[in-house]
Amino acid sequence: MSGGSSRAPYLGPARAPLPLRILARVSRLLALAEGAGIGLFLGALVVLASWQFVARNLRPLHVPPAPLWIDSVIRHAVFFIGFLGAAFATHVVKHLRVDAVSRLMPVRLRLSVRILTTAFAAVVCVYLMRAGWTFHADIVANEAADVSQEHELIDAARGTLALPVGFALILFHFAVQILLDLAWVVTGDEPPAEWLAEAHGGEIIAGDEKAEALETATVLSEDL
Repeated sequence: MSGGSSRAPYLGPARAPLPLRILARVSRLLALAEGAGIGLFLGALVVLASWQFVARNLRPLHVPPAPLWIDSVIRHAVFFIGFLGAAFATHVVKHLRVDAVSRLMPVRLRLSVRILTTAFAAVVCVYLMRAGWTFHADIVANEAADVSQEHELIDAARGTLALPVGFALILFHFAVQILLDLAWVVTGDEPPAEWLAEAHGGEIIAGDEKAEALETATVLSEDL
């Protein structure tokens, strides 16, 4: 029952079919790109905001004036960081969830419930992605002739791409997670604790480890 416990949790069980393993690796590569994007936008946010602050408030230092496009980059970088962070959290199964009841369930039942809840979240992402793309298309249509946006490095049209692209990434990670959970249920392999861990970092303790933990807690309570 522990056939997949020695593998990286994002790859699924050892007996998972090849197409699923490929999807899992693609999801992993996207997550690495998302992490790099978070670092890039965060670094740009800190550097540009510091430059703007120094140029405006510490004039005796003779720092070159900040370009006009800095404001839009700072504003939109926050949205890109948020959506990339949400997509990355979805990949590592650390997105926010309510698990007060599911944590008490057996592993197989818990995975089955998570498949249903993740599928519901994926459907919501589809609608949000479509709404985000519609909003982006409206912005492009309304601001196509707006000359005030010409000097912007990230104008409103580019900035609103964070909505459909962000939800598309989250949707893809959700879809891969559903398939991997199905693989764990179908193959009967025991998923590693980190795959079942929830947003607050809890882990599943199985079999003898659970009994040992309970015994340790009892001894400690008696000593106190």
